[in-house]
Amino acid sequence: MPLIEIAPVQLARDEGAVGDRYDVVIFLSSHAVVHGFERILERDGSFPARAVCIAVGSRTRAELHSRGVAAISPADERSEGILAMPELAHEASRRVLLVGGVGGRRLLDEALAARGAEVSRIEVYRRGSGAPAGAIDLADFAYVVVSSVAGGEALMQRATSRADGGPAVIVPSARVGEFFRGAGLGRIVVSDGAGSAAVLKAIERCEDRDERDARADPSRKDS
Repeated sequence: MPLIEIAPVQLARDEGAVGDRYDVVIFLSSHAVVHGFERILERDGSFPARAVCIAVGSRTRAELHSRGVAAISPADERSEGILAMPELAHEASRRVLLVGGVGGRRLLDEALAARGAEVSRIEVYRRGSGAPAGAIDLADFAYVVVSSVAGGEALMQRATSRADGGPAVIVPSARVGEFFRGAGLGRIVVSDGAGSAAVLKAIERCEDRDERDARADPSRKDS
């Protein structure tokens, strides 16, 4: 049951052309590749060979690799991980293009501009409502994995149960965790990134903690 539906955005006639204008092109999600890459090809004929191509994570990188682009990605699959990459350590006077969706964080835009880069952004998709309101009872789940504040907002708009003692909410950053704390959920676990391996490791930590708590208080096993 999708919480968020993805739809392409109509670009202006000259929007999406990359050519030799950019030194670095950063795709902020796999949706950005699916909805943005072909439009770059439509305008330029091919992806610019001289530009460094960065993907936010392994899934996004795989989408680019399947299209013949040798993209690189950080181990920490977040904006913070991209900013820590050595390829972006000296951005003064370099031209950077961000390809993403409508809305969302502007951390990369602001941080790269502060380093002296000339930053542009094209928005190639938008997020819309998926599941109807009241469609999700959080009490039915042991774990909920949410990768962004937008995903958290969509979840809470459709959730019928918000009390403490519900599922452990796995989030990729303290920022997303604060959103859920503000929404009244208490079991927030910050993973070491947004990738599958980091999420699985966070779930394992939760399971280990629950086992320790159950041994300390046997009555919890039947609760």
